[in-house]
Amino acid sequence: MNTTPKIGYLLPGFPAQFHSRYWREVLKMEALGVEVVLFSDAPDETVAHSWAKGAQQRTEYLAHGSVASTFATLPKLPWRKLQKGRGGVEHWRSVTQAAPAARQLAQSCKAQGVTHVHVASCGPMALVAALAHHLYGLSYSLQLDQALSDVGVGQRFKWATAAFGTVASQALHDELSLLLGAGIPEVVAVMPLGVDTDYLRREWPYSLPEQGKPLRLVASAALAADKGHEALLQAVLQLQTRGISVNLEILGEDAEGGSGFRTELERQVADLGLIGTVFIPGALSEDTLRDRLCSAHVYVMPSPAQVTETAILEAMSCGCPVVAVECPTANQLIVNGRDGILVGAEDTVAFGAALEYLASDPERAAKVGQAGRQRVLDAFDVTQSARFVALQAGLELPSQTEQPAPQDVLDAVLETNPLTHAE
Repeated sequence: MNTTPKIGYLLPGFPAQFHSRYWREVLKMEALGVEVVLFSDAPDETVAHSWAKGAQQRTEYLAHGSVASTFATLPKLPWRKLQKGRGGVEHWRSVTQAAPAARQLAQSCKAQGVTHVHVASCGPMALVAALAHHLYGLSYSLQLDQALSDVGVGQRFKWATAAFGTVASQALHDELSLLLGAGIPEVVAVMPLGVDTDYLRREWPYSLPEQGKPLRLVASAALAADKGHEALLQAVLQLQTRGISVNLEILGEDAEGGSGFRTELERQVADLGLIGTVFIPGALSEDTLRDRLCSAHVYVMPSPAQVTETAILEAMSCGCPVVAVECPTANQLIVNGRDGILVGAEDTVAFGAALEYLASDPERAAKVGQAGRQRVLDAFDVTQSARFVALQAGLELPSQTEQPAPQDVLDAVLETNPLTHAE
């Protein structure tokens, strides 16, 4: 008889380009001795990561179902509870689309011995899990990594019966509590998105460029008008006027696959005379991104519109000094001057000065990178979130002789990150 603990992971559009963090959490969960069963709605076929094909092959994709299947499920839905969501036509349309997927999810979990599903989203996949709970008794938990306004309607219904939840920041926790009040689980832990520090690590000592060699800067974010690229280009120009040679790589792609904001950004680069200085290679694989971060002299995050902290943490984990714009996300991660450098939004002079500040002192830059790496090791390793989810879901981890309680896991994070707590 197989006694290996199992958990389901339900991820939207898996695998997708931004799913590296979730994949790493799955791997850490499995390293703890848990079998992870993956579910999703549809894969993103443009993903560049080397692990994507294997992940897709082991993922069960939930179909919307036939018209007959939909109508067979509708009479069983908890209509009174759904009405409290007040989501209008959009809400009811999403319910009818999610019902057949909920049935498939519940049936598959029962057949495989999965009693709990963790949903790495509060969008449509969260509705699927909530319906699976109401219709078939499946236990589920939710993860909130972005503003509620960005993850769709019906949040009251999605959260009301979740076993527990995690949110990426205190600001998101406050928003959730304000909008839903008592309609959230007893345990909603503030647990920032972590990274795999074993994978994202430097294999050679950090060093600034030799005299006359360019300072290598890396930025990584979706190519969009609100990501601060123009301010970053101005900071590069400022460095050049100060006699500092610079190469800047802007990693990422626009929502149109290269035909959208990328064209505007390329025009800006040309107009400013930065061709040959600024490079836009597009979306990169996880392995290539790691190599770029380990080879960079400074990682730059020029916009408060960065959605999650993952990109900053990836650079810090690689021991790369970070210069970031002040915002709730960056302020939660960085103690200014110790773990990285924070500057005011749209202050290109300060941005350029911060880069010059690091470039002028190799020892200082190395210390900032080392402190950033230690900060991630202490508070933001993905193993912490993997262990917390497994224990909170009631799983016994065979890789440990004495099992800590979920709160003990959270307390360990609290010691190094005072913004993390459970309500």
